Amino acid sequence: MPTLTEQIREAARIAEETCMTGDFNAMSWLDLTLEDAPESFDSFFDTPWHQLSEDERSTRTIAIRRAL
Repeated sequence: MPTLTEQIREAARIAEETCMTGDFNAMSWLDLTLEDAPESFDSFFDTPWHQLSEDERSTRTIAIRRAL
């Protein structure tokens, strides 16, 4: 199973390859992914997103962003 960092970097690479505009920004892509589907990273953590407090969500978001 890939690590969080490997998973995020591979997804960003694929997103960049399929970008139609040619001005792909990996951090913007990741921010949109976190906004639209933060639970998509649940498999890398012990607690599902919907069970986290606001502080815990902030901490997890920072951890995910650092992986990029």
